[in-house]
Amino acid sequence: MKSAPIESFFAAHEREEVNKNRYERFQKKPPSRVCERDALHKDGHIIRIQQCVRSTENWFGRPAILGFVIDVTDSHQARKALQHERNLLRTMIDNIPAVVFAKDRDGRFLIKNRAGAEFVGETDPNTLAGKSNDDFYPDDLVAAFRRNEIHVMKTGEALIDDENKVVCPGTGKTVVMSGCIAPLRDDTGEIVGIVGISQDITDFRDYEAALRESEQRFRDIVQASSDWFWEMDAELRFSYFSDRVAELSGTDIEATLGKRRSEIAIKIDDSFQASPRCPCLKVRQRDPKSS
Repeated sequence: MKSAPIESFFAAHEREEVNKNRYERFQKKPPSRVCERDALHKDGHIIRIQQCVRSTENWFGRPAILGFVIDVTDSHQARKALQHERNLLRTMIDNIPAVVFAKDRDGRFLIKNRAGAEFVGETDPNTLAGKSNDDFYPDDLVAAFRRNEIHVMKTGEALIDDENKVVCPGTGKTVVMSGCIAPLRDDTGEIVGIVGISQDITDFRDYEAALRESEQRFRDIVQASSDWFWEMDAELRFSYFSDRVAELSGTDIEATLGKRRSEIAIKIDDSFQASPRCPCLKVRQRDPKSS
């Protein structure tokens, strides 16, 4: 084998560091070292190697370097792919405004996203690893959460839309959280914990309550009024009549709902002395033969 400088076996960007380390080994004789570097295959393409080197002496008592090399290209590429996938996952979950987390079977956090950290008053999600709900919530809420987690791990079935009122540890405000949790499985299919997502739906529930209150106020006004009120949908079919329509006209409201104005006829009931604002109009089915 033709001799060549050892740095010539390495990729160009590694050569300066290789020379530096070789000089240090001869001068300072540091302990053994294991590292990975990019090297050149005999056909010219770059491979990843793991090398172990140590300072020693040759037969003549002169400084020497002993080492061996292993081709770890496949495992290196697998690690890079795994790291890329982890970075992609972290980027995704950290940009989701909902709380995303994973726990082990004992209820300890394995991972939590940025929104989850901020919810409990932390800035770095990594500080939550190994912690549990006991560190942030009162005992009664912790017990309720734990019951759900145990049920999911025992049955293997996801729990959807579980709502709870909680005091946000990060702000001290009471919020309504809607959460979903599912079993976390390993490569063999064994359940090793849970994964979950939880979102603050306080504003949505407040809007719902305000809408119900507004609708009830409207209906109270309508029912107390002497006027007639009705609603039509987008297809111009009657979808609502106030009680006064049935009270004054005797019309079967249920039979009239869903019909268009062209499908019914309205006539004045002469037997009723109606006020100018609210005549007693009777709704009846239009005779198809009439024009």
